[in-house]
Amino acid sequence: MLPPRPPPPFSPPPVPNVQSHNGCINNELSMEVKRLKAKCRHLNEALLTRKSPNLELQFLFVDILYLQFIEECNIQGINSLGAVVFWLNPPHEATNEGRHHTQASGEINQLIAVDRTTKQRTNGSPQLHKLEGEKFDGLDSNPGPQATLVPVLLSADACTTPELKKAKSALQSFITRTFRSVCGVSNKESWPDPADQRFNEITNQEYVSPVFAADVKDIRNQRVFIAVADQALNDLKDPRNHPKAVRTVNATWDHDLIHELAENSFNNLKRDWKKQNNPEAHEKGEIKKRASRRLYRRKTKLSQIKKVVEEFCATHGLNPTVIFAMLFDEHMSDEASGPDSDDDTYENEAAWKRGMAKLSGVKDVTQNALAKMKFLEVITPDWRADELSDLFHALHQLYTSNLEPQEANKFIYTRVHDTGRRCHRIPAHAPYDVGISSSWLDKSRADPSNVAILHDWGKYGNPNGLDVAALKAATDRALERTASTVDVSKK
Repeated sequence: MLPPRPPPPFSPPPVPNVQSHNGCINNELSMEVKRLKAKCRHLNEALLTRKSPNLELQFLFVDILYLQFIEECNIQGINSLGAVVFWLNPPHEATNEGRHHTQASGEINQLIAVDRTTKQRTNGSPQLHKLEGEKFDGLDSNPGPQATLVPVLLSADACTTPELKKAKSALQSFITRTFRSVCGVSNKESWPDPADQRFNEITNQEYVSPVFAADVKDIRNQRVFIAVADQALNDLKDPRNHPKAVRTVNATWDHDLIHELAENSFNNLKRDWKKQNNPEAHEKGEIKKRASRRLYRRKTKLSQIKKVVEEFCATHGLNPTVIFAMLFDEHMSDEASGPDSDDDTYENEAAWKRGMAKLSGVKDVTQNALAKMKFLEVITPDWRADELSDLFHALHQLYTSNLEPQEANKFIYTRVHDTGRRCHRIPAHAPYDVGISSSWLDKSRADPSNVAILHDWGKYGNPNGLDVAALKAATDRALERTASTVDVSKK
């Protein structure tokens, strides 16, 4: 429930400087109206089930009416304003305070006295121009290289190029920093209890506190998002605060986008809060996300090698129907972009990255040299026989060797094989016998916990028409041609 708040004195906000009555100010006012409307909508959604008076909405409503009036005056070419009065006409006699409380049911009259004596017109239309150096909507209106670019709103639909995606990512990082600043929590600090009152030592202003135990729709968190959005929009009025990636593409934004990014920041920072307050739950979440990434990579690799099965079989005299029957995403190797939390081979991710670089033949393994390099460590399953591993490896080597240079440049990971890291995951779909390590199967069946998942392993034989000796000879020949243990793959 919103805390009770006395209404402000019944007078309009300060009149903006409209002496220039130009298109620049008109744009600025239009954006301000849109911002207030968006803010009003978000607050209304949060208060929808509340029974308290929507005082915040009433104040915002007056602001919107006022700005719409100023915007219209600007369009009509008015240079100076004499007086502006907004009157809320309730159904009964009321004080100024009552007028605010009965806004929803009252009829709104705008009593406007305007000095039109200095209107400037050209052919009956307002004379609009842009003052030198004037800025609006977070964009620099000074002419220059940026002025030749069409402003692009960083909405989800608009971010279709790498440059725009990079710009939105940079703006997201800016909002996250603003989020922490408004909450008074630095990167190295833990998130406080939202019930604690905290004040800025310099301004003595109370910090807002997100409630990470609730979701983004909670009214307490909506207040935080509004505060973050207001601060960010205010900071972004100065072009010097714009991230470089945003300036490069002349990107712009609105209140809805900034509010959305504030919600994204909340969800991202919630992970830190979970790690801080519930390490076990955080670890479970990380394991789940890691499993999803690895599943995606297995499915991607399967789709890639299927594209070259017929070429591979034609080259080596194999039946493609038989080879297709042996391909399942569950049977692909997992690929890790970092060390597992329970893997003590490397002390941290930086050490893991240096290890992968050395295994892939990189000589300079300093931090600067590896900054832009990314690796995938191929983790061979314990259960898989060499015959199936070699087939998958040969097919993927053929796929990567067929790529055009421009396609290969899109692939950002270096895949590193034969690192000694093993995968203990047992697939639910039993492979054909040629793909099973018999020694592993005998050992695993002795473990009672594996009885259910291994009940049908070794019962399917091999696909009709498979010549195991011919398959081994084909993969050996293929791998001899590409002896390197390193190739490139897309995440």
